[in-house]
Formats: sequence, structure tokens, C-alpha cells
Amino acid sequence: MTGLSFDLVLAHWLAATEITRRQQHGLPVPERLRTHLRALGVALASATGPADAATSAGSESTGPDRFITTAEAAAALGCSTRHVRRLGQRIGGHRIGHRWLFDTDAITEHRDGRNTECDTHPDADAR
Repeated sequence: MTGLSFDLVLAHWLAATEITRRQQHGLPVPERLRTHLRALGVALASATGPADAATSAGSESTGPDRFITTAEAAAALGCSTRHVRRLGQRIGGHRIGHRWLFDTDAITEHRDGRNTECDTHPDADAR
């Protein structure tokens, strides 16, 4: 995923998350935010190509499904959250403020592929 694609996915995810948060708390969702989300969906569709267009721009909930938290990544990899944070960018992580978000595809590839680093780490048993 290129830097621009990731930025668009992240912006789409953030806008969708904010809309969801507002809806859950009974707050009004500004039309400008909905318009922004739609525009991000269109930009994302054109940046990622026609194959991803239907899944990326189709609904407000597709953005958040692409990324998981540190705890979810640790569970998927079978190691501690501390170790996942240490691995960070090597396993598809992006630091946003004080939080890490991990691309689900990168975590799956890491789990199924190249590295067994999580299996041999001492923190793996401490969870």
C-alpha cells in the first residue's frame, strides 16, 4: 500500500469512526462530515483502482475493518501487546498519536509467513 493510499484509508477510517461515535452517543452528524466521507471514498476508489472501489467506498464501516488495534494484533500473532508495539512498522503498524494501528493483511502475512519472532519472544507466555 502506498503512502497516499494509506493516508486516504486512514482519513476514511477516521471520518467513519467519528460518524459512528456521534451516532452511538446521540450527537448530530454534520452534513459536511458525511460529504467529506463520501469524497474520501471516491478519492480512495480512484487511488486504489476499480477492484477495491466497491469495497472501499461502498459503506461507512469498511475503513475500520482494515485496521486492528495493538491488542487485536497481539491476539492474532500470539504474543504480548508490548512485543507487538516493539515490532511496530516491521509488521505493518502505523503510529497515530499515542496509538498503533495495524493493517490486517500485513498481520496475516506476518503470522503465516516470514517470521517466527513472536513465537520465541519471552513476553509471549506473559500475556
